[in-house]
Amino acid sequence: MAEKGKQKKTEKEKLKEEIEKLQKEKEELKAIIEEKEKEIEELKEKYLRVYAEMENMKKRLEKEKAEAIEYANESLLKEILPFIDNIERAIEHASENAKIEDFIKGIELTLDNLLKSLGKFGLKQITAKNQPFDPNYHEAMSVVETEDIEPNVVVEEMQKGYILKNRLLRPSLVTVSKYPEKSD
Repeated sequence: MAEKGKQKKTEKEKLKEEIEKLQKEKEELKAIIEEKEKEIEELKEKYLRVYAEMENMKKRLEKEKAEAIEYANESLLKEILPFIDNIERAIEHASENAKIEDFIKGIELTLDNLLKSLGKFGLKQITAKNQPFDPNYHEAMSVVETEDIEPNVVVEEMQKGYILKNRLLRPSLVTVSKYPEKSD
């Protein structure tokens, strides 16, 4: 019987050790859970900060975009101001009984300089007169019958057309040639 008592003690000791071992594991798991919960909280805080930063950046970019759109033509307008000054001077000069030829030359020079400045921004005039009619760049307003000129050639330009960079801004308004219709 003494042996059975010893066996029970060892079984009790084993159970006690097992319980202690399980309690230690339980404590370790609790510590791990607490650590993971802290990490989760830190990640949530980081996420909220990053999200707030992104929202602020988004608002700032939208504001900058709106401002850029609002003032997009500023450099263009600065280029045009000297031409306004020149036209005002020409009008002033014309009212002082100047020669009409000088007045016309001044206006032509101002126009040439204006077109050169606008060319810096990608504006080009479409050459239409004496060119083959191109519906991509020309809009036919009328047709003229003539034997002197090949058919579908621009004979007159009523309004100049313009291209901005590679995009049609305004087509040229033109008169196009055609052979006369033969009468019986």
